[in-house]
Amino acid sequence: MVHTKFDRVMNNLVDYAYEQTISDNDAIRMAHFCLLDSIGCAIAASSDADFSRLMNSVQFSKNSQGIPIIDRSLWLRP
Repeated sequence: MVHTKFDRVMNNLVDYAYEQTISDNDAIRMAHFCLLDSIGCAIAASSDADFSRLMNSVQFSKNSQGIPIIDRSLWLRP
């Protein structure tokens, strides 16, 4: 696995998310449904022709400019 360094904003968001304590069961349930919906949409989109065409047109780079692709040594070009 490649260790990717993220910018300060992403690190602050992760720190904030880990420090929060959620005691409301409705909020946890809603977050669970949102995650499942996101996963379902990603799976459904992966077989779509337009999605495949879009992903094939994306240009990746090995330099550190752009957005890091998690678990890869590639960066999405800006």
